[in-house]
Amino acid sequence: MMSGATEADGVITKAHLLTVLQLLETGLSGTELRRVIEHAEVRQDGLVDVSCWVDSVFGKPASNSDIPKANRNLEDRHDVAVNLQNCLAGIATPARAPQGPPVRTQSVECEILSCPWYDCMAFFLEAVDLEQVNNTCRSLRCEVTISEADGHRKLLLPVAELDEETADAVISRISMPHVRILRIWRRGAFAAIAELVGSGGPSRLKSLERLAFKGCPLVLEDFQQILTPVFACAGGLKHLNLEKSQVTDAMLEVMVSSGAFAAAQPESMNLRFNRITAKGAIALASCPEGFSRMRWVNFKMNQLGDEGALALATMLKQNSSMTMLNLRRQTPPLTDKAASGFAEALRQNSTLEQLRLRRNRIGDAGANVLASALRLRMARLAERFELDLEENRVGVEGGLALLKSLPAENSRIELLLSGNSFDRQALERRVQEVFEDTEVTLNAQDARCCFASKPEGAL
Repeated sequence: MMSGATEADGVITKAHLLTVLQLLETGLSGTELRRVIEHAEVRQDGLVDVSCWVDSVFGKPASNSDIPKANRNLEDRHDVAVNLQNCLAGIATPARAPQGPPVRTQSVECEILSCPWYDCMAFFLEAVDLEQVNNTCRSLRCEVTISEADGHRKLLLPVAELDEETADAVISRISMPHVRILRIWRRGAFAAIAELVGSGGPSRLKSLERLAFKGCPLVLEDFQQILTPVFACAGGLKHLNLEKSQVTDAMLEVMVSSGAFAAAQPESMNLRFNRITAKGAIALASCPEGFSRMRWVNFKMNQLGDEGALALATMLKQNSSMTMLNLRRQTPPLTDKAASGFAEALRQNSTLEQLRLRRNRIGDAGANVLASALRLRMARLAERFELDLEENRVGVEGGLALLKSLPAENSRIELLLSGNSFDRQALERRVQEVFEDTEVTLNAQDARCCFASKPEGAL
């Protein structure tokens, strides 16, 4: 809230104060915001003391009888501040929540605010910034800290990023049971988490919704002693990022056999650039409960091979939540055998929207069976679908089959064909050869067949 301050002692112009409140998305209308701003007492130099303003809005308001008669013209301005304070008082922030097992904070609808205000602020602040807010005034200190079992007040920080140098210090200052997003960089930071869980149990991370270990190398003992208990305790994970973390089959098998995968039910998982083979994919696919809320999984650059891909294809037949599966650049590369498995899955699955098979070895036979399944799927669902076959071994015959699979009128399908052994001109020549003496017309210029490589970030 100090953005735009003109001095170091916590003062700000009214214009900047209005801007800050707008950025926090408090849910106040323009008129209500201006009335709240008017509650700020302006000093002789034209600036507002933020600490005094916050105390006046969030602290206990004076009753009408306490307002001197000479200041009765302040009543209208005061009403909005009272309304704001009363509204905040009815929101179940962790600072006001009763002590006990339930910790996850849900947004509470009210007339003024559409979500807990402390989330609006704390999601944009790091621990050091939140400490400055904590020291601003008594009212804010009550809102951004909570008393833990040991009697110490800890900062309420929804998002925590830990690196080797600061992990221990950050963990000592914040309430870990209330952290919802945790990002861990490097092995030293994970060691601090391991110590935390080892001393206080997995419930120390019971509110976790998103967990990222991007680039942090893990070993089997990490899953056995730390991660699987945390996953099972948290439940309902929204995202698990294990990119470049040296994840192996044994680690995924522990996740499944312990019941942690079924309990966590993540909505998305990033497993790219790891050491997962068919064995790990088969272990995950054998647990449909773990995929019950899954929206997408990224297995890019692993070692699943056809066997692992077929296990995931079998899982997709009964799945009703997945919208994207990324199997780009597997070792060994996926072949027509895997393509046949996914074609069968597409005949039964109704939710998948993106199937990424880029940089494998799928040829004309695989393209043909996928085209047949895609044609039936689009007739059945007529919904968005993207099939990424860039940089495979599809020839012009496979391209022709895919072109024929396109519905006459449907702009929500994309076939990504760049980097194969034919281009649009070759496809157009083949269409003319095959249908020269018939009334059938195919448009090789159909924009839904894409021959320009599409960046993965735009997929």
